[in-house]
This record gives sequence, C-alpha cells and structure tokens, in this order.
Amino acid sequence: MGVFKKNKSWYIDFYYGNRRIREKVGTSKGEAKGALTIRLAQIAQGRFDLQSHQSIITFEAFAELLAIL
Repeated sequence: MGVFKKNKSWYIDFYYGNRRIREKVGTSKGEAKGALTIRLAQIAQGRFDLQSHQSIITFEAFAELLAIL
C-alpha cells in the first residue's frame, strides 16, 4: 500500500481482499495520501464496494439492439 507518482499524476496503491487496486487521484502527494487514508477507512468500515467489469456485448446482440431502435 502506498502512493506513487507516474508522469505528473499521483496514484494510490492498495489491496481489497486479494485484489490489488491502483487509482489515479490527483497532482499532489498530500492529496494522494489523503485519498489513501479515506479509501482504507472505507474498507475497514465495509463501505468500499469494488465495481465489477461490465460484460462485453457480442456483435450479434449489438446488431439486435440496433434493429430494435
């Protein structure tokens, strides 16, 4: 867990369960440290919900949606 700089942006790096998560948070190190503290508090309180990736639609299903419109 921590903060790191890549190019001109600061990122936070933490674990949620067994998943590693990295988020872009801003342009200052202080802002990144604050965001990491907030994120870790949300995890501890059970308020952090990891959004799962949406499923990719097939071309056939997309074509059917366009035909309906």
